[in-house]
Amino acid sequence: MGPVIHNPREWFTDRRHQSLALIVGFVVLLAIILAITLSRANGATGYPINVNGKYGYIDGHGKVTINPQFDAAQPFHDGYAAVKVGDKWGYIDKSGKLVITPQYDLADPFSDGLALVGTGRQLGYINTQGTYAINPQYSGAGEFGDGRAPVDFNGRWGYIDKKAKTVINPQYDEAGNFCDHRAMVRIGNRYGYIDDSGKLVINPQYESAGDFHDGLAAIRMGNRFGYVDRAGKIQINPQFDAAGDFSDGIALVKIADRFGYIDKAGKFVINPQYSEAGNFEHGLAPVWTCGHESYIDKHGKYVWNPESNNGQAGQPAQPCPANTAAAAYPDSDGYYESLQRPVFINDQAPAALPVAQPLMQPEPVGPAPVYAERYTTYRQRVSARRHTRSGRKSAEIVAGSAAGGAAIGAIAGGGKGAGIGAAAGGVGGFVYDRLTRHH
Repeated sequence: MGPVIHNPREWFTDRRHQSLALIVGFVVLLAIILAITLSRANGATGYPINVNGKYGYIDGHGKVTINPQFDAAQPFHDGYAAVKVGDKWGYIDKSGKLVITPQYDLADPFSDGLALVGTGRQLGYINTQGTYAINPQYSGAGEFGDGRAPVDFNGRWGYIDKKAKTVINPQYDEAGNFCDHRAMVRIGNRYGYIDDSGKLVINPQYESAGDFHDGLAAIRMGNRFGYVDRAGKIQINPQFDAAGDFSDGIALVKIADRFGYIDKAGKFVINPQYSEAGNFEHGLAPVWTCGHESYIDKHGKYVWNPESNNGQAGQPAQPCPANTAAAAYPDSDGYYESLQRPVFINDQAPAALPVAQPLMQPEPVGPAPVYAERYTTYRQRVSARRHTRSGRKSAEIVAGSAAGGAAIGAIAGGGKGAGIGAAAGGVGGFVYDRLTRHH
């Protein structure tokens, strides 16, 4: 039997415990590294690109991973991406293989394990096998978040769970997706926020509002956008012409007809310079300058297609020639996905828009545009596109970290070391997941 140690400092002077402490510390470090790797592998591993009218995907380094071949494409979410073949939408996996046959008139990203799809004017939800989890029955609906989704009950919006059971009674003129246990709702002509129970936690007072991400949500007061926290306190004063989501501490805003990015203090970290732009997701954001698309990193450096933006790889953007023209086109469900993407809406030929126009144009009854969230009332629905880490993905991170920790611990200390390593790795993975979860 070993010595009884009453002073914690004495514990570390015992050689056996010194070795064990080093092993545990090493395992936790490696587990966190493994969690980071696994998270990146399971995250938005594909960013859609347009090459000569066909869409493919690049990875976070700008390398083409799926060759351009689709007629339209959305970013990867929960391991799948919606793509358009002809006039129908389906889903591919990370290898580019079609795993759900194109058959839908509209398709939203997977969120909480389900995806909103529509055929004709009926909307329902499918699982990752392509089977309907909730049969098409709604004229309006949004994405699942925090286990709830907004749906239109004959003109009044409420929320259902994944079994299609009503969990918040229909009572709103409009409703957004739950994120960070908050959801935007409209009562009359003002927007506020409710919690999971349907209780108003931020009174309706805004002309438009977005979802919460990184603890902040974009709101419009008058003709300017700013940001509020979950308690409704203004954190960044309304001052922008448009505003997007925060991601990793950075948000898209528009001022003086150009898009740039700010931090949570409202300070520009990438100066306004782009004619169009999107939210950051997993470290990259799409931007358009001089009518061409590129991806930039959080430092404003080009990652993909820099030559078309008067720049070089790893360099910031350069000014466009004066009077450069570009056009934006809506896709089949009313979104302005980007510049130079000619598609159709309601079987009508698209019309070009000036570059200073927003990514989407809402119908008269609906929220003013929150850029890059792309709210729309097309088919009387609201669909705020966002990224969330599913519970399944979080479990994968923790499980992968625990497995890695067990393997390393077994090498260092046999069966006992494996047990300690698994525990330490699981804790490391859990901590990493909580620190990096996107809402």
